[in-house]
Amino acid sequence: MQAIKAGAVEFLTKPVRDHQLLDAIRRAIVADQLERPRRAELAELRRRLRIADAARAGSDDHGGGRSSQQAGGRRIGTSEITVKVHRAHIMRKMCADSVADLVRMTERTRGS
Repeated sequence: MQAIKAGAVEFLTKPVRDHQLLDAIRRAIVADQLERPRRAELAELRRRLRIADAARAGSDDHGGGRSSQQAGGRRIGTSEITVKVHRAHIMRKMCADSVADLVRMTERTRGS
């Protein structure tokens, strides 16, 4: 179990025949090639989140679509337009087309 958590793909028992080892290596390479695009996408989403978090650090806007811009603005002492501007900046930096896209991106980074 510990080996799997550390990233083991397969267990081989001794004595290992050459063809068994080569087959295991080939399977690991194929698995890595299939997984690589997903890892790259998650890395890009995390990079965007870091940029968006840094941009948001100066404001206390935690509205994130949970409440109206007016209510969120009142809650943090900011105008509705300021809340909209902050949200637009975060959406642009995250390359999100909608708040729903932004939520999905965030959920994907948490699930991995």
